[in-house]
Amino acid sequence: MSCAGLVFDAATVETAISRLVHTREEYAGATEALRSALIPVLDQQQQLKRWPALIALWDNTPERAAACIRHERRRELAMRLREAVEQIDAAKALILDHKVDVLGERIRYWWNMLRPGEPVYFSRFDRPGGGINYLDMIAEIAGASKAVERDAVGLFSDSELNCLGLSVFAAQAQSEGVPIIVFDDPIQSLDADHAAYFTREMLKALVGQDRQVIVLTHSRPLWQEMQEELAALKPWVGSLQAPGGCATQVLEGGCGVLETVGLAERRLQDDSVEARREACYLGRSALEFLLKSILVDKRRKAGENAALGDYSGTTVKDLVPRMDEGGFWDSRGHRDNATASARHLNPGNHDAEVPGRGHIKTALGDIKGLYRDYKPVT
Repeated sequence: MSCAGLVFDAATVETAISRLVHTREEYAGATEALRSALIPVLDQQQQLKRWPALIALWDNTPERAAACIRHERRRELAMRLREAVEQIDAAKALILDHKVDVLGERIRYWWNMLRPGEPVYFSRFDRPGGGINYLDMIAEIAGASKAVERDAVGLFSDSELNCLGLSVFAAQAQSEGVPIIVFDDPIQSLDADHAAYFTREMLKALVGQDRQVIVLTHSRPLWQEMQEELAALKPWVGSLQAPGGCATQVLEGGCGVLETVGLAERRLQDDSVEARREACYLGRSALEFLLKSILVDKRRKAGENAALGDYSGTTVKDLVPRMDEGGFWDSRGHRDNATASARHLNPGNHDAEVPGRGHIKTALGDIKGLYRDYKPVT
């Protein structure tokens, strides 16, 4: 073989080619390890670390297209989900507004029943920030040229807050159609006027809605007033007592004269000032109830339509003259006993010195005597 003046034999050429191929393969093998080590470092320095993955993705067009489709579907679904949540929240807000509007009207109804004509009154609910998780109760101050609104909880007195709580309680029961309502010491901080509205107005209205109403109270004046005001409804009346240190018992019966006098006599077993003061209070309550019962009994026997509620809020000082006007005393001695009993028992209800046990026992005995002589039926 000759080429440009050079002469090679075939064996020499073949050997040279074989060496070249072998050398190239050795070079490629030696450089591959170096290339594998250098490329990640160079890519990282030049911020090309993910390029091989991108190139591989580009080379796989069907997979890339499917991934893009899935991503678009997820994006569209997320957008539709957000829109649905917004629509649901808007609907919930509308429902809540309707419910609180209805509830607010009912609260105002009960509030006006408990505190009619008040210059500060419950006005409405408010959703702070347009949210649906919290509600503010708004009070309004009347008489200003422009409505003045404040947070009810911060503005109302204890008595007003108690009335607001009763109003909310009754409104919720009304909204939910609750058949039985239980009040536990409902007038803890109410003054006498608003306690009377609770008995005369609220309880009668609730019973008028065909609901069973149960009232638990430690207040003997409220206990007695409810019996007087609601006598026409013939309520069941009872008390929890522990006679003679025995276990507590449920005793049926209201604050009848003999029952109340009996409680007073048991309190006199203790000669402390507080025990005697309570005995005076019980005795005076018994005397007032007895005189009211006599007045009602005498008027009914005369053909009048009379009820204990006619004398709600009156005291012995008011009742004795009414007995005089009606000519209802059977004897002068009965009148004298009634006024004497009141005179003995009255200091125990005030800041004056509490009478001794002797005077109190005498007054209680006179009350029992009056009851035995008249035996009023109410």
